Amino acid sequence: MSIVLHDIPAAVREYLDDLVIVKITAVVPTDPDQNVLTTDQVGAFTVSAFNGGVPNGVRVINVLYHVAIADAAGTKGVVAKLLVPDLAVGETFADQEATRPLKPGTRHTDYFVRLPDTDLGQGDTSELPLTLICLDDGDAKISCHVHADVDRDALFPNSESHSTGQGLTVL
Repeated sequence: MSIVLHDIPAAVREYLDDLVIVKITAVVPTDPDQNVLTTDQVGAFTVSAFNGGVPNGVRVINVLYHVAIADAAGTKGVVAKLLVPDLAVGETFADQEATRPLKPGTRHTDYFVRLPDTDLGQGDTSELPLTLICLDDGDAKISCHVHADVDRDALFPNSESHSTGQGLTVL
């Protein structure tokens, strides 16, 4: 089996696109007396990520969710904004490098969330409960993808070759 090392970054991107499946539930009002979303109301939804299972799945580490919301026309922050979750849910940042933390409860059109357990094993699923605030009438779309690294130890295990032996006779 031959491997071209410069193909590995593209293979990791392809793996994350094809085998780490991200889903977003429908947004529901947090007020139990409401059954529709209205202006100034908080809505809740969950983002989940499933990592590929046997035989094609590989452990991924340093998982970072990139969540965004945009109005139907592509503008941001008119219909709704995301609320930064509590630290118990995960650390939230304004940037992919995770150098600019965001304060819980603040409103944003996109952010990056790192859960306390940043690894997704083969066949594992993680869930990220989130909320948003409705600002005006209209339609909006929530999107999410994950950034992650493939666990090198899972990709390149420290293996042994088959042993061979040779008999000998001592006289």
